[in-house]
Amino acid sequence: MAMPELCQLAQRGDLPRIRAVLASSPCSDRLLDTRHRKSGDSVLHYAARHGQVAVLRYVCEDCGLSPETGNVDGKRPLHEAAQAGHTECVRYLVGRSVQIDVLKRADWTPIMLACTKTNLTVVKLLREAGADLTIRNKDGWNCFHIACREGDVNILNYLLDCDSTLWDSVSTNGRTPLHTASLHGRVGAANILLQRYLFDEHGLPVDTPASGSGLTALHFAAKEGQTNAVKLILRFGSSANTKDGKGRTALHMASGGQHAECVRVLLNNEAQDGPDCSGNTAEHLARKQAVKEIFSQLH
Repeated sequence: MAMPELCQLAQRGDLPRIRAVLASSPCSDRLLDTRHRKSGDSVLHYAARHGQVAVLRYVCEDCGLSPETGNVDGKRPLHEAAQAGHTECVRYLVGRSVQIDVLKRADWTPIMLACTKTNLTVVKLLREAGADLTIRNKDGWNCFHIACREGDVNILNYLLDCDSTLWDSVSTNGRTPLHTASLHGRVGAANILLQRYLFDEHGLPVDTPASGSGLTALHFAAKEGQTNAVKLILRFGSSANTKDGKGRTALHMASGGQHAECVRVLLNNEAQDGPDCSGNTAEHLARKQAVKEIFSQLH
C-alpha cells in the first residue's frame, strides 16, 4: 500500500486496518517511514492533525516512530495537534516529553499555533508543560499577540494571569497587541487590554502610536471599518483627531475605506475634517455616495 493510503487510514483513525496492512507488509518499517512527497508529512503528522490519538500512540509505542519527527516546514506532531486543537493528542505528546518550544518555519511554537484557535485546555496543557509565552516569531509576535488577533477572551485572560507583562510587546512592524485587536475588530480583546492596563501603573495610553506609521488603535479600527472597536476605543478616551505620521486622522481612514458607519460615529464624536500631509481631506477621500451623504448631513 502506498503511503498516501496509509495516511488516509491514519486520518480516519482506522487502527485495525493499519495493523493489518503493516502486518502483511514485508517492509513495514520502510512503509511507516515513507513521507508525503511535497510536505514531508508522516503518519504521525496525519494522526496528530486529525485527532487520532489511538493511531498516534500505536505508531509511537508499538512501531517505534519518534514523536519528534518533522516535516519540510519543521512542523512536528505537537505543532499539528496544537494547531488543530486536539486536546488528547496534545496531552499524549506532552506526556511523551516532546520538545515544547520547538520552532517550525517562520519561528512558530506549538503554543503560538494553539492561540490561533479557541481551545483553552490545549493552551493550558502546553503552558503547564513549560511553554515559553515570550518567544517571538519572525514577525515579532508572541503567543499573546497572536491570541489578540484571534480574540478569544478566555485564552487572553489566562495568558495575562500567567504573565501580566505580555500586553507590553511590539511586533516587527511596530504594532502593540491593542493595535492588532483593534485592526481585526476583536472588541473583547481590546476591552480586556484597556480595562486591565489603561489606568494602572504600567500605563497603556489609548492613543499610543505604532512605531514607524504613527497609527493608533483608533486609526487601525477605522481603517478596517471595525465600528464596534471604534466605539469602544472612543469610550476609553481616544481622541478622534489624533494624526498619524502622514497627518491622517481616523476620519481619513474610515472615509478612504468607504466605511460609512465608522465615519458617522467619528463625526458624532467631534472628529474634525482637515487636510492631511498630501492635502487630502476625509471628505475628498469619500468616493461612495453613502459616505458623502454623511458629510453633507452633518455640515
